[in-house]
Amino acid sequence: MSLIEFFQLIGAPPANAPASKAHILATETRLGGRLPDTLRLWFQEADGFSETCMWRFRSLEHLHTISEVFPAANHIVISRQDHPAREMLGNQYAIFCDALINLPFYAVNICPDSSYFSEVVFANEETPTEAMFVEPTFEGFAELLFQHPDDAPLLATD
Repeated sequence: MSLIEFFQLIGAPPANAPASKAHILATETRLGGRLPDTLRLWFQEADGFSETCMWRFRSLEHLHTISEVFPAANHIVISRQDHPAREMLGNQYAIFCDALINLPFYAVNICPDSSYFSEVVFANEETPTEAMFVEPTFEGFAELLFQHPDDAPLLATD
């Protein structure tokens, strides 16, 4: 399923026009990292949405690192069931999506040198320094999302 098909399925507003490869590269340069390949492909299909729905996938111009949006989040603690919590840098995670219920956000690791590159985490705007592990890769996040479109935002756990 493509990104556009998924959003049509959940009744999202029309998507923005596709982003060019040059625009994606310029965004990566601005962020100081690299978007995972699957996320790059999504932006080549649609550069986010100009209107909001239950999920708001950001356009490239609205991608920012956690520490850019929340200056106190230079370091974030990522919790994962049955694993010790670990500390990561907030500038290694770009916020790509907001879920409009309880104001959570999803961020992806954009540091290609990190062993956690492409990992997706979830946090809340009230406590942006405390993140929950969601999936080890953006592709895994997308697969979960596509498998459960009626439960969106299924990954926004309490």
